[in-house]
Amino acid sequence: GTKIAKILDTMKVTDSFGTDREDGRKHLGTDFKAAVNTKLYAPANGEIIEYGFTERGGNFMTLRTARYTFKFLHLNANAVNAGTNVKAGALIALTGATGTRKNGKPYAPHLHVQVQDNKTGDVINPGPILVAMQQFNDNSARA
Repeated sequence: GTKIAKILDTMKVTDSFGTDREDGRKHLGTDFKAAVNTKLYAPANGEIIEYGFTERGGNFMTLRTARYTFKFLHLNANAVNAGTNVKAGALIALTGATGTRKNGKPYAPHLHVQVQDNKTGDVINPGPILVAMQQFNDNSARA
């Protein structure tokens, strides 16, 4: 199987996948508590395919691995550029509070993680993958 690394030193879920939003949508990711400039590490070997900005998601980064595509939102800064191949556990970004809620209010600092299955194209519950990340405690691969 794919070697999965822990993406944050402390992984505390603040909002789960599938919860209802005020506008009737579902939350398509999992949110983690993360102070501004918390180090974000690659969950698996892959390529940074995009780093950009959207009004709602703020600074975001997309990492494509063999099995999944991870999207990380509300980042403060990137540590690697798009087109970079990274190893599991490598520093890829710093978390933040960028982007604006639909109601115009700013976000509290946190990390939104969205996972897409490369085979089906479906956005999936990151839970099982993130549980595997929490069990991965070998930080020797970290740059």
